[in-house]
Amino acid sequence: MYNNRTNQILIRDNDGGVNPFDPEQLQLRLSAAFHRAGLPDESYVADDMVLALEYTLRRAARPELIFSYGEIDAALIRILESNGFAQAAEAYRLSSPGERLIELSTSADTLQEFLTSHLACSPERLTKISKMCADALGTLNIESASLHLILELARHYERETVEADLLEHPATTTLETVFTRQEIIALLPENAVGLLKCGALRINGISPVFPAVRVFFFMENFAAHCNLHAPLTELELYPALYSAAAVLEDAYKAISAKLALTDPPPVLMTIPDMFDFIYRTIGSTKADTMAVELAGILCSRINSNIYHTSFV
Repeated sequence: MYNNRTNQILIRDNDGGVNPFDPEQLQLRLSAAFHRAGLPDESYVADDMVLALEYTLRRAARPELIFSYGEIDAALIRILESNGFAQAAEAYRLSSPGERLIELSTSADTLQEFLTSHLACSPERLTKISKMCADALGTLNIESASLHLILELARHYERETVEADLLEHPATTTLETVFTRQEIIALLPENAVGLLKCGALRINGISPVFPAVRVFFFMENFAAHCNLHAPLTELELYPALYSAAAVLEDAYKAISAKLALTDPPPVLMTIPDMFDFIYRTIGSTKADTMAVELAGILCSRINSNIYHTSFV
């Protein structure tokens, strides 16, 4: 799969280490939470929820995309609750792993030093959370506490003082219901409908959880529609792809206008048969480079709104 998102999201774990963001693991946890909450039929939205979270993380105003597990869990719980899945949110909250029971001094300075490697937030916010924890423990006359208690308390205040870049997520939009594939087709211009009928184009329905335009483009069906046959040269293919790009731009504009969201909806472009097309029709030995180039042409007219491009 080709992924055009370059900045890697990192998660600071409970031992202070940093690991790559793993959307599949989160999706499994979400799906399990739906099942434990007695909502197995609703677990299909887990994928959209993780996409909504990832989209928010990538737009965070931070010099580095490093987040803590507490922030990730708080954001996902917010997404669950705002979409009416309170029971799944509680099941997800209870699935967070526990911490080791080691005693630690509860002075503000000690807590800040410890929490530096466990919370991925700004220095100013870390200082504030550390003081809040120290004050709360001091009120209870607790001079030392387990790491589990300290981290749970810190994460409580972390959620309370969550930075603005994670307060909102794409689910908070004016889109209130699912926008079906049939409704999308009814909006499309005639040239886009032609690509749909020949099997070169598919546009999925749009969910309020993550209102993105999911486009599937099939290169081999497109070539057949344009009477392009192997061996195919760049001089033959490129003009046709630029024409297709213009069609996709028109389709996107029609959909975006209908959704009338505050921000333009992102585009998820999938080209499932890209490599088969390159091998069978073009015969290129540099398939990866050629795939990126062809996808770039196809997405060129709506490039500023392309969030994710993949070949699967």
